[in-house]
Amino acid sequence: MVAVFCLSFTNTGCSADKNNETEDKMQWFRDAKFGIFVHWNHISMLAPYIEEEGKVPGEDIEQTKRLPFDRMKEIHKKFNPVNYNADEWLKLFKRSGAKYLTFTTYHTQISMFDNPYTDYDISNTLYKKDIVKEIAEATRREGLKLFWYYGIAQPQWTDYPDGHKDINSPYYDYIYNSVEHLLTNYGKIDGMWWDGRHPYQERNIELIEMAKKHQPHIIMTGRLSREHGDFGTPEQQLGTFNLDWDWESCIPIEGVNWHYYGGKDIKSLSTCLRMLVSCAGGGGNLILNISPMPDGSIQPEQKAVLEGMGKWLDKYGKGIYKTEGGPYVSGNWGTSTRIDDKVYIYLFQQLEDGVLELPALPAKVLNYSLLSEGNCEFEQTPNKFIFSFDKIASNPDVVTVVELKLDKSPMDIDPVKTDTFNIPLTADCEVTASSQKFFITPPNTVIYHSKLDPYVGDIMRQRNEMVEQKERQAFMTKKQNEFGITFKLGPRHFKQRYWMAADDDSIPWIEVNMKEPVTFSQAHILEHHNRIKDFELQYFENNAWVSFYRGKQLNYFYYKNKPITAQRVRILVHETTGGPPAVKMFDLF
Repeated sequence: MVAVFCLSFTNTGCSADKNNETEDKMQWFRDAKFGIFVHWNHISMLAPYIEEEGKVPGEDIEQTKRLPFDRMKEIHKKFNPVNYNADEWLKLFKRSGAKYLTFTTYHTQISMFDNPYTDYDISNTLYKKDIVKEIAEATRREGLKLFWYYGIAQPQWTDYPDGHKDINSPYYDYIYNSVEHLLTNYGKIDGMWWDGRHPYQERNIELIEMAKKHQPHIIMTGRLSREHGDFGTPEQQLGTFNLDWDWESCIPIEGVNWHYYGGKDIKSLSTCLRMLVSCAGGGGNLILNISPMPDGSIQPEQKAVLEGMGKWLDKYGKGIYKTEGGPYVSGNWGTSTRIDDKVYIYLFQQLEDGVLELPALPAKVLNYSLLSEGNCEFEQTPNKFIFSFDKIASNPDVVTVVELKLDKSPMDIDPVKTDTFNIPLTADCEVTASSQKFFITPPNTVIYHSKLDPYVGDIMRQRNEMVEQKERQAFMTKKQNEFGITFKLGPRHFKQRYWMAADDDSIPWIEVNMKEPVTFSQAHILEHHNRIKDFELQYFENNAWVSFYRGKQLNYFYYKNKPITAQRVRILVHETTGGPPAVKMFDLF
């Protein structure tokens, strides 16, 4: 999987629109909202070997493990997870509130099962036992649904390094036979999480048809064939509001790494809960990746997050499970879900005055209740719903939940827009920093325009639907002319752009210069990792920097302040968890 983190709906593997044919088999998936992803094999042992080979580990261990196949095989044979216990894993996953598990049966071409078609499998390690069999049995004992992840790409780590280039190569038979083994030897499998695809579409269709033959109820990602996929898979990013097709955001708990890489940059409980709520409110699911250690145990910090999510869902799950996104379209303020005669409002934005105003719904609120900590007053006018929160209720470390009971079902209310589309004040500003280790965007342009998402989404959907490059470029040119802002596509995924300070920068900062004074009242910042522990927002006035906010956690940051007029604004980082800070988005409105 490729590590890219941005806050837009890039539907990797575009799924079909919701229709009657898929309603029944997809309903359990829509109701579930939360799943666990596990990436695990000998890649979790790889960091020391990368350093031994003289390669410098980067942002994602998967992007730096370019070791020769023979060397990979040597490391693979040493894999011996002596502390692995499938039942302990699945009991933990169930306690987390997750309803399904996706396990990497075949990732980076390593079979975690006894594969009769290759020696590069679990039976040729020191462990020897069939881990996939143990996972399948433990998952059923705990009553969770089960997906097999199967990665098609990277044939260089097989016995057929060039096999994909010839449609008649035995490589394709090897893949087909291996998948068929997975679907005929481990009982009922609820889903296939295809990753990558063959260059020959007929070979992809063969796999899909075979999967449906052996498991007629099965649902699948759209990555193998967008036309035949059941749901989309935004990767390393939160999907935005979309009720027209099914989707699932896949995001790792450990920085941007899918496999264990020392347990660095673990996302906080509040961050993971906000990711889950964002997905549910947007009409999709969250699948949170857990990265077990080489010995088979799960890092205590990751365990603690899962336990915390379970306790939160025990208390507030009625506003998550079986709900539908809406009726409010998600915005910088937060999101909403709905079920029966209830609407659940989730506040993300820190409000300096504590007041949130949303457009009134075409229904009467019979009563309201703040389910989370603190106090909230509610007022309904003909045009607005007004919520007044105290400081406890709008705490950035708390997911604020308000329940509204209506006099009619909210399920038939058309989505209500809450954020007026406008270009950020930081669009095409000058961006400078104290230092830079990575600055994928040229330093004199904005990092990322969040409010261009609807148009970015159009571009990416065109790519997913295989629209010719020339047509996509024409569309981009049209939008650039319309908004006067430059779009940029990364080499593999869209917007591989962020700033990271140098390792030796003791007081890192990143500044946006709007070229002339502007008045802003909102800040929207997205951190690329989970490293910042103490930061300050400042604006430049009378030859000095003036602080207007100081916080302990950045991650997904939404702040509404009293209007400030300034030309230059910066993020000053006082403390991190150890690694250099990285910022993906810096928007002012």
